[in-house]
Amino acid sequence: MNVLRPLGLPRTIDPDRLRLVLDHPDLFARTRRYVRELRLVATDLQWERGDGPDVRGSGEALTLAMVGRSGLP
Repeated sequence: MNVLRPLGLPRTIDPDRLRLVLDHPDLFARTRRYVRELRLVATDLQWERGDGPDVRGSGEALTLAMVGRSGLP
């Protein structure tokens, strides 16, 4: 578990690692139920997927939203 977020400290995730997670989310998380009919657009790296209304956010925030977690503070 990463303790930086609960402490309110910033962190940086490698963009290539973040893109990999966005492209291949955990199959057991059943992401489709959270992102069906939405177009996800990362604002901090070159990445977008889906069809429908745009949902924009950082790659990290989109990753959390894809698995039903709340966004970043």
